[in-house]
Amino acid sequence: FKGFVGSGILFLPNGFQEAGWLFGIITMLVSVVVTFYCIHLLIKVKLKVGGSYSDIGQMAWGSFGKYVTDICIAVA
Repeated sequence: FKGFVGSGILFLPNGFQEAGWLFGIITMLVSVVVTFYCIHLLIKVKLKVGGSYSDIGQMAWGSFGKYVTDICIAVA
């Protein structure tokens, strides 16, 4: 996680330079809104289903969902 965040923060000035101030700010705000919405959905599911991310993946997609969720967590 730290590696992704660190490189993302270091790339932000270049991203704004390439995109321009207006598009860069709009894109950043859209990204923030989508991120908070996804966090809200995860919290709702966690409160309703309980358990871990793996359990949520299993409830949604069966054993395949649990396996994919575990892999995604391990890679991230």
